[in-house]
Amino acid sequence: MKRIVAYEIVDHGFEHAEYFSGVSALFTGFDDAVTGMGMDRDEAFSDVLDMIAADGIETDQIEEEFGRFARQELTLEEQEIIIETDIFYYVSVLFTWEQK
Repeated sequence: MKRIVAYEIVDHGFEHAEYFSGVSALFTGFDDAVTGMGMDRDEAFSDVLDMIAADGIETDQIEEEFGRFARQELTLEEQEIIIETDIFYYVSVLFTWEQK
């Protein structure tokens, strides 16, 4: 199992899927970067944690910081706009890990 020894959460907010440029760990001092997307912060954050965990890396440490991401409720109109226009919420985690 691998564990994260340093990380940074980047809250990109809403972006159009076609124009989101992505994230890289290059020149950051971190080993890896993963980006999650969803209809809101919670979905995007959950998505990024799922992807990190799928690589066999413990996410407990990052999940504790989830509380600083306040729940953002979207109206039905906002949800429809997001679905129709390919706009998603993006959250990235840059991290360094080590083998346990």
